[in-house]
This record gives sequence, structure tokens and C-alpha cells, in this order.
Amino acid sequence: MAGALQETSRLLKEHLRLAGLPDDGQLWAVAQSPLGGRGLVASRDIAPGELVFYDVPLVLGPRAGAHCPPVCAGCLQGFEALLPCSRGCGLPVCSSQCESVPLHRFECQKLSSWGVRTNGSWSRELLRASTPVRCLALSPTKRQVLQCLQRHGGSQHAFEVDILKQKTEKGPSTEEEAFMRLACCVMDANAFETAQIPLVKAVRTEEGTTPSLRGLYPLASMMNHACTPNTRHGYDERQRMAVRAAMHIPAGTEITNSYTSLLWGTTARRYQLAVTKHFLCACSRCSDPQEGGSRLAALRCLTPSCQGSMFPTEPLDDESMWECELCGCQATGRKAAITQGTLGRLLCIVDSKNIAQMERFLCEHHHVMPSTNQIVVEVKCNLIRSYGHATGYSWTDVTTQKLELKERLCREVLQLLETLRAGQCRLRGLLLYELHCVLMELRARRGRDSSDATVQVEKAFRSQLLSADQILHKDLGREALACVQEAAEILAGDITAPVDIELRLSTCRRDVTTA
Repeated sequence: MAGALQETSRLLKEHLRLAGLPDDGQLWAVAQSPLGGRGLVASRDIAPGELVFYDVPLVLGPRAGAHCPPVCAGCLQGFEALLPCSRGCGLPVCSSQCESVPLHRFECQKLSSWGVRTNGSWSRELLRASTPVRCLALSPTKRQVLQCLQRHGGSQHAFEVDILKQKTEKGPSTEEEAFMRLACCVMDANAFETAQIPLVKAVRTEEGTTPSLRGLYPLASMMNHACTPNTRHGYDERQRMAVRAAMHIPAGTEITNSYTSLLWGTTARRYQLAVTKHFLCACSRCSDPQEGGSRLAALRCLTPSCQGSMFPTEPLDDESMWECELCGCQATGRKAAITQGTLGRLLCIVDSKNIAQMERFLCEHHHVMPSTNQIVVEVKCNLIRSYGHATGYSWTDVTTQKLELKERLCREVLQLLETLRAGQCRLRGLLLYELHCVLMELRARRGRDSSDATVQVEKAFRSQLLSADQILHKDLGREALACVQEAAEILAGDITAPVDIELRLSTCRRDVTTA
């Protein structure tokens, strides 16, 4: 085992060297993991926010999902108007220049040599299957790096190669097919969903960074799963991944990442891991019925007169009984699963861009779902993202009542992250940014309102009223500044960060200092 770990470490360091990434002061080491197989451990104490490592993709390309938005095969940008490559490979491009991009030229030549079948247009199925074709362009050393990574097995993997064989006359050679199937199994086990980077940064909006690419990051893929991970990661303009500590990581501690959503309940997380990663998590969070007090899987008690919530008595057993924390009422695991499934289907009906629908959902279903249930939390997060940004709900359009609701929701979800001990995770940074925005808008409105009110007050009371308002004004400003400062630190260098975060930081700092 020691020899295999050393070889893996050597290949990862060679991967970084070829990418021009320094490994001096290395904070990680490849080691046998108590979670199973290999993992990364901290070679020394790592402070919150400290850079653990950079990584670059071994291969980057379109995702394989049937509903993923199409991208240009050359620049990997998403455009409404995509044209078929003029060389007849069946892949879409946005311009003639993109036909000459080296990686596209390689996959174009491969598909043509296999006798690709086209009807003069581009094929969405071929685009889904194009990333493993790109893997054939890897050098011998990079192929070794790919081959040293964990891989999945099973008939559900490598369907992309079957698509390629169906869409071509001759198909790939036996050797090419074998390597592409291996690459697919490795990508299914390890690939990250990365942010699509618009070519013109100035026009990027919050909706402009659509996650529609998959990248195989060898070093990052060595991080094992934790339901509350101790790192966060982001991407820069060159698709380079930066992994930073979300909390203090003592020397010798495993460096972890989450393969699921941080705000999913245990049942949802374990199901996702079983389906996509082929293992069942049994960590301390999964083993705790209330998940450290977060209560994300809570269901309303079935007794109409009871205000309690129900939790599984044995969370790691899918057939476990569920029991109310107050009255002791019980339900079978099957009934709880049906209830969760029904609530999930109700959520699917709700348009995440329709604010009125989301508000109605929270009002109409509060009697069957506790406020901490993961489905309720998801709707809360969608509303937080919408107020102040969505059409008709911009900062100038949204009512003060909805701004106050957004403030409350931000604080509730931030408290939930505190309960989970998630540290300086990326979601915390985004929520702090949104809380900053709403506090600054409320501060501005209350400042205007107090000025209007002061005009109507007797002279004797004006100074007293102004003094109280000025204190509130300063307090809001200080909290808003603290929020945006931490948000900027957490999201620094991440292309998915709000485009105006640095401007907001400098403006708020100047405004609060001179107030």
C-alpha cells in the first residue's frame, strides 16, 4: 500500500509540475484514509481561509447530462445561436475561429475518421459524448495520472462511448474504446461540475456563470467526502481550482470535500451518494437523527394537535421508525419516505424563478413541513437569491416588507450553517453578500424615512429623534461592512462571486467611515 501511495503522490506532483503549479510548502500528503482507500491529509496545521492547493483540469469539456445546456465545442461558451462545424463532425461551434481550437480540431478529426453520421446539423448527443474523445489527446504521462484515480464500475457508466459507436460508421478502435470507457468511469467518480466562464467579463451577470462543464481535477479528486467538509473551492478565469480551508484543519487531519449539497437532509444525501458514488455515508452527522441540531430532515408530527417534529430513530437504517420528539407518535420509514417524496414533488412544481409561487408554497405548506426541513430551506435560499435581483423585484422595486423578509431568511440560513459548523464555506460568503445588500438598502430607506419624519416633529424632540436614528444608521452600516468584508474574503478569486462585491466593499467602507 505504501508503494501505491508514493506512486500516486509522484504522479500528482508531476501533474502539478506540468501545469506550472508550485508544490513548495506543500500542505497535503497522500495517505490511507480511515474512510476507505486513499485520501489527502494536512501535513501541518492549516488556518481558516488558507490556500491548501491549486489544481488544473486534466480534461475539460461539456457535461454528459441529457438536460445540460449546449456549449460551443471550441470555446465552451453557451450561446443561443450555435452552428454545426463546417468540417462535418456533428459538434456545434459559435464561429469559424472556434473550429480551429486545438482540442476541437482533435475531436473533429477523430469523429470524422470514425465515419460520424450527420444530417448537416449538429448533434446534442454527440456533444454529450465529446469529453471522453478529448481524453484520447492526453499525453502518456497524463494518461498515467488519469489511470491512478478512483473509477466506478457498472453498466450505467460509459454510456457516452455507446453513443459514439451508434453515431459513427466505423467507431473507435478497440484500444480507443477501452481507454474512453476507463476515462468515463474515472470522470463519473471524480469529475467536478465547473463554472462556465463568459468570454467578456464585463457582461457577466449572476445568471451568467452557468455550471455546464465538467472538469477532471486529479489532486482535488483525491479529497474524500464529508457531509460537513473542512474545505471550500472556487475557480478563476483560467478554470484553475483553488481549494481553501473552511475551518481550522489540524495536522494529520483528512482534507475533505462534499459530494452532495450541504443543506440536504441525511436521507437525501445518503441516497445521492449511493446512486452517484456507490457508497453509504455513516459519518457523525448522518448518524445523528437531528444532524447536530440542524433538523434538516424533520417532518411535522402526524398528531394534529401536536407541534412537534418527527425524526428517524435509526438514521442509518432506511426502514427505521420515525418518532415525534414531543408526543412519541411513530410512523414507519416507508410512510416518512412517501411524505418526503410527496413534498419533493410539490417543490418540483414550483418555479424557482417565480417569486409569488415560492412565497405561496411557504405559506400553504408550513403546517406539514417544519421551518428547518430541507425543502423549506431550499425555497428560502431561492427567495434570498431573487429579492433584489429578479425582474420586478430589483433593489428599487422590492417592497420594504420583502426586504425585511430577505434579511430574516439570510439570518436563518446563516444560523443553520453555524449549527452545522460549516465554517467559512462558499454558501456563507454568498449569504453574507446578500445580507450586506439588504442591510444597505434598508439603511438608505430608513435614512430617507427618518429625514421626512423629522420635518414633522416638534423642534424640542428633533435632536433626540435624530440621535436615535443616527445610532441605528451607524449600526446597520457597521454590520453591512462586516458582512461584505467577510464575503469578499471567502469569495476572493472566484469567478462565481457577485461581480460588484469589490465595488460594494470599497463604497461601504468609505460610506461607513465618513458617516
